[in-house]
Order: sequence, then C-alpha cells, then structure tokens
Amino acid sequence: MGLDHTYLRPWLDPLADSFELIYFDQRGNGRSGGAGTLADATHATWVADVEALRRKLGLDKFVLFGHSYGSFLALEYAIAHPEHLAGLVLCEVAPKIDYMPVAFARVQERSPELFAKLMASFARPAKDDADLRAMWNEILPAYFWKFDPALAAKMDAPIQYRAEAFNQSAGKCLPTFDVTSTVSGIKVPTLVLVGRHDWLLPVEEGAKRVHDAVSGSRMVVFEESGHFPFMEEPAAFIDAMRAWKKSIL
Repeated sequence: MGLDHTYLRPWLDPLADSFELIYFDQRGNGRSGGAGTLADATHATWVADVEALRRKLGLDKFVLFGHSYGSFLALEYAIAHPEHLAGLVLCEVAPKIDYMPVAFARVQERSPELFAKLMASFARPAKDDADLRAMWNEILPAYFWKFDPALAAKMDAPIQYRAEAFNQSAGKCLPTFDVTSTVSGIKVPTLVLVGRHDWLLPVEEGAKRVHDAVSGSRMVVFEESGHFPFMEEPAAFIDAMRAWKKSIL
C-alpha cells in the first residue's frame, strides 16, 4: 500500500497467455481516487472495493492475486467472499505480523547499515508522496536477495506513490491484522509463493503458516529471491503460475 499496480509489470504480463489479467490500484493508491478520505479506511474498506470491482466487471468467479500487503487483503477477501473465487494466489504472505524481532534480526545480521535505514524509516510516517518515494528507495535493497540498481530504477520509474495510503495501512491497519483463527476456513484452490530470502515475510513465519492452514494449498519457494520473486526469478515464477492453473482446471 502506498505504491501502485505498476510494480507488478511487466513481470506478470507474460501470464496473459494463460489468464485475462486485470491490474488495479486500491482506493487512495496510485491512479485511483480517494485522496483525503482514508482516515477511517480499514481492510474491510479495501476488501469491499475488490468486491465492488468484481460486480462492476461482471465476473462470477475469478483468481485473485495478492503480493505483500495485497496478500493480506486477498486473504481477507477469500474469507469474506469465497463463493466468487476460482483460485487464490498469495505471494509473500503471513496470517499475522507477530514476528518482527526475528525479521529485524535477519536484516541486522545481513547489513547493519540497511538495518539502521529500516529502523529510521519504520519510526515515522511518510510526510508526503515524495518523502515516501525517498524512504522506499532507501530501504529497497533489503527486499532483494541480490540487489540490482537498474532493476530497482525500472520498478520505481512509473510508480505513483501515495503517502496517505501507506500511513493508514502500515500505521493503523497492519497492527490489528490477524487471520490466524480464520485462514483455515479457506477452501478455494490456493497457491502460496515465497522468496527464500524475504526478511519481511519469511518462509517459516509467513508462507508456511498459511500453507499449513489452508488444506490442499500448494507452496513454491524461490531459492534465489527475496520479497520480489517475480523480478528475481521471473521464468520460474511464471512457470509456477502456469503449472498451478493447469492443476486446478
């Protein structure tokens, strides 16, 4: 949240040969409206928007893909509206963020300098959209297993950052996010994708907990990736998505 759909592109675009792809910006994010109206927004607000978009597009059932914070909202949509899902793809996910000391310790061990930058960024809200962009690019190396500045620049260039959405979600909504008691109720075909070296949403504390809770789910771990496996291992990522679709047809 605070970024927009463009960071998923062009990396997910090859899936257009297997899916009809619909990218969208959540309320108050990217190119969507809602500026100045997020003070009372909750996960329920953004989940309701997904359902409203489904109705507007006339979709009976669809596959919902969520990455990072998007995976939290996708989980909550699946719990609230299972009848409209043909499948669920959760990339970098956790049922609750209750392990941050462990996560921070991993970053500190990897790079004390990066750890200091993370702590400085996490200690305050973003002042405005430009400040969010600066904060994000400062800490972005921590989110890759092997950081490539050119790749990061390609990701950053089209993004329309929205500080209000970032501050509301990270500061007010995320602390109360917890689907540990309801995630096992998800019965739709589910694919869980995770980079081995993601410090923020790691395999054991994040993806595996969801995979273990959702009966029949499939989990794929990308051994050479951090938080963005679709960027660091794009061919393997696309192959995993295509193979999963074939398995649920």
